[in-house]
Amino acid sequence: MNDKSRYLPGLMPLPQKLKITGGENSDTAKAEVGFKKSGAIRREGYRLEFDGRNITIEYSDESGRAYAEAAAAALKRAKSAPALIIEDEPEYEYRGFSLDCARHSFKIDEIKRLIDAAAMYRLNRFHWHLTDDQGWRIEMKGLPKLNETGSSRKRSDFGGAVDEREYRALFTRGEIRDIIQYCADRHIEVIPEIDMPGHMSAAIASYPELSCTGEKIDVVTRQGVFKNTLCVSSEKTYEFVFKALDEVCELFPGEYIHIGGDETPTAHWESCPDCRRLKEELGLKDFRALQGVFCRRVEEYLASKGKKAIMWNESLYAGAPAKRTTVIQRWMEKGGVCADFASRGGRIIESDFFHYYCDYPFGMTPVKKTYSFDPKRLYKKSAAAAPYGIEAEMWTEYIDNFELLCYRYFPRLAAAAETAWGTRTDYEDFKRRFAQQLGALEALGIRPAPQSDWDVPALRRVPDILKFFSGTIKQALRPARRQPK
Repeated sequence: MNDKSRYLPGLMPLPQKLKITGGENSDTAKAEVGFKKSGAIRREGYRLEFDGRNITIEYSDESGRAYAEAAAAALKRAKSAPALIIEDEPEYEYRGFSLDCARHSFKIDEIKRLIDAAAMYRLNRFHWHLTDDQGWRIEMKGLPKLNETGSSRKRSDFGGAVDEREYRALFTRGEIRDIIQYCADRHIEVIPEIDMPGHMSAAIASYPELSCTGEKIDVVTRQGVFKNTLCVSSEKTYEFVFKALDEVCELFPGEYIHIGGDETPTAHWESCPDCRRLKEELGLKDFRALQGVFCRRVEEYLASKGKKAIMWNESLYAGAPAKRTTVIQRWMEKGGVCADFASRGGRIIESDFFHYYCDYPFGMTPVKKTYSFDPKRLYKKSAAAAPYGIEAEMWTEYIDNFELLCYRYFPRLAAAAETAWGTRTDYEDFKRRFAQQLGALEALGIRPAPQSDWDVPALRRVPDILKFFSGTIKQALRPARRQPK
């Protein structure tokens, strides 16, 4: 056990630096804690000194103070320690976690429990996926059909498991503001995702005129990528998008709005006379470039509202973004486009599919694989800067209850958080330290996966993967040893 673990039990992530400055141990439990704000300390950072009697904390901002308070609480839990100095700050500015509430939604108190756990791990961005093919979850004042039609699907049939009951979920504006304030109190910014121009079946079901065909469709009931894209050549589309974004920008005070830009089929654009005409008028090389036209127009509109856009990495293939303030989120790419974007000064959020997608079974993504991933390795072979941030993902096509969500997200969320803070140790040490976290998590109503399930042996991984891709996905994703209620 190293000094950080010995004198800061239960603290995750560990601090960057701990220096022993005295010999004999002194009582930490009774130490008085004093605070001083300092302009010499970087954002979210702090300096903690225990002189054998008292704890003195210098901090940069309120988040730095909160992180220092957590370190001081851990030091008090240790009951005794020599005189020491801790100097700490995060490696990555953006340290995120996501929750998809479009496929399956969750109760406000459950979301708050997840937020509390994320705050404990010093994560500072909550990426809230609120719209997709399977549902629109934001209450809208000026677009009521999104509330009436877009928020409901006739049934759910994800991964071959069919539930014939209607599925309806919609967060009121009051509930959304409650979550935003709850996050703000914990130094977390909420970033809503309005996924477009693909993944818009729920919006098109509400307003069919937004599509190239004008055909009436239903909100999608299953997982997948669908041809139901917004018509990027129609001004009606932009009127709708800007009207929706006006409400989203008014509701969410943070600097970022995620506009998706992933998994966008071009089939309807290719058969649409107006989209074909727009492609020719602009001299575009292919229909994929129309997505870039759409994304650039949306990011310009967000800039006019004082907001910055985040897009998935597919937008790079389409020639977006145009603004240097726009951030690209990498999940799965080809051709090194993200490293190239970073080498030109662009900012990347690293959410690698094979390591940070936490909804997949442990047979596909063992915890050790998540913990060992170096997000910088993809950028080291070029002139690219290190990624701007790290984000763990939780998609919910096959996650339909909070207990299963917790089983999949923990300890992976803690593993990603240690990388994001920049103080990852070795895997065996991580396992020991996470065991110390169980009481705090269970106090939040969160039950992580037991260590026996984290790292599935090679021979058991193959059946897990085969089940996943055979269509019995929901069954494959459920815990093998402990079924959620």
